[in-house]
Amino acid sequence: MLKLPLEDFLVEVRAEIMGFEELGEGRAREWEAKFTALIREGKLAKRYCREDKGLMWIVIEDEAELFSWADCYWAAVEAGEEEEYWRGFCGRK
Repeated sequence: MLKLPLEDFLVEVRAEIMGFEELGEGRAREWEAKFTALIREGKLAKRYCREDKGLMWIVIEDEAELFSWADCYWAAVEAGEEEEYWRGFCGRK
């Protein structure tokens, strides 16, 4: 298990998304806004979120899962399936 501070997680995934020429910084910022909204609204699956001493942490299996979030986002955008992408992270407990 890998536990990252929320801000570090956002920086890493945003950088990966920006690496896709088709997505760029604009889509990376959209992803970040949607992700943080899910956390703020309490909709992100509990298995990903931990609060400890007032800080939000994101818990994932390993670094490969971090890259997978960006890769799957790219695939979802390309396929026009962004809503399905986000529902997947909301429904996993």
